[in-house]
Amino acid sequence: MVSTYHVQQLVLAVVGDTAEVDIIGSSNEPVHDFSPSPGDKADLLNSDIFFYHGLKLEPWVDKAISEMGDDGPTIIKTHAMPTGEITLDYESILVDDLCSALSENDRLVNNLMSYKNQASELNIDIEYLVHQLTFPAPDSGEDLHDDHGDHDDHDDHDDHGDHDDHDDHDDH
Repeated sequence: MVSTYHVQQLVLAVVGDTAEVDIIGSSNEPVHDFSPSPGDKADLLNSDIFFYHGLKLEPWVDKAISEMGDDGPTIIKTHAMPTGEITLDYESILVDDLCSALSENDRLVNNLMSYKNQASELNIDIEYLVHQLTFPAPDSGEDLHDDHGDHDDHDDHDDHGDHDDHDDHDDH
């Protein structure tokens, strides 16, 4: 079980179709305003694992976790603020945490732990992701796809030109 759509997508990216990943509550209610019903609390209590965002995004989570005590599911916070004292490899940390939590579950038979060592091989185009996750104010006229400067930091891109050779960047 997960707290939000975004956390669900994160977990589904790791587990694929090997597990059912349900969202607690209604998907049409703002996450900050959500308050679990008795049925939601029962579903949470009966779940195997609960992933949530953290950082007070879901104000109801701390109380729900404390009410379940030791009877509740394994609890995994997917977002935490680093101290800045060390450089973190976020992809490896995320894959390791998700794989560890999911591998502990007796109902899930998978080999996710064998993939955690491949996290460093993930090719993530951060610039593309930022453009996908940034929303300008309505009618701001902001261009979400600026000139990209000189692309010195894009070793994996030969030439942007007219973007005809970018099949992996749908809206790029």
